[in-house]
Amino acid sequence: MERKAVVVVDRALPRGLQANVAAVLAMSFGSAHPELIGHETCTADGVRQVGLPTLPLPILQADEIDLRHLAAASLPTLDWLAVYTAAALASKTYAVYTAAALASKTYAVYTETLASARADELAVHAVALFGERRRINRLTGGFALLR
Repeated sequence: MERKAVVVVDRALPRGLQANVAAVLAMSFGSAHPELIGHETCTADGVRQVGLPTLPLPILQADEIDLRHLAAASLPTLDWLAVYTAAALASKTYAVYTAAALASKTYAVYTETLASARADELAVHAVALFGERRRINRLTGGFALLR
């Protein structure tokens, strides 16, 4: 089965925040799926280079309402906790970057905010998906590449 990873960010965010959100989700992906990171390598003169992702990671853009629908449509069940905690479900990984994450200056504040809010109350600013290529293409095919 051919796999694909993609990040979809809120088109209303300023470019700098879009880049930051995509980077945060990419780091979360690397943590959740270390097998997707290539091995360390060296240049001809012996300078070590860290491993890079072995799959492309396109960054797309969509409206907040489309992001919310994408998050819901991506789950085999309406298990929002799995969406918001980047848990792996049925060989797919989901990660969502919410307004709570954007507004929090520390991880402790983020976890407190998340624990006190219902998932359907949180504005979605980005969704990261990883799974079977055709399914990911069907879910994200209408979104424009971030330029």
